[in-house]
Amino acid sequence: FQRPKDFDLKRYDDEGRFRFGNGERIRLSFSIDGEYGAHLLETPLSADQTVKEREDGSLRISATVVDSLLLMQWLRGFGDAVSHVRKKRLH
Repeated sequence: FQRPKDFDLKRYDDEGRFRFGNGERIRLSFSIDGEYGAHLLETPLSADQTVKEREDGSLRISATVVDSLLLMQWLRGFGDAVSHVRKKRLH
């Protein structure tokens, strides 16, 4: 294997390529049951993550992330505990 001269492993990882993404950044927002989403208070998805606690105990999460297949599979893994998923493409 001969690495291309312009290849940057950190940039490749930052673009989400190892998580089956194409580098596209999105603003992801979703609601999650408070019990399932509590870990996101200690380990945020991104530095700009915001969390709003709702009256019903759920959390409304918003964060800028790299869109990827693994991200969507992670969200689906919570089943009915996640709802109102929105993805806004950033340009």
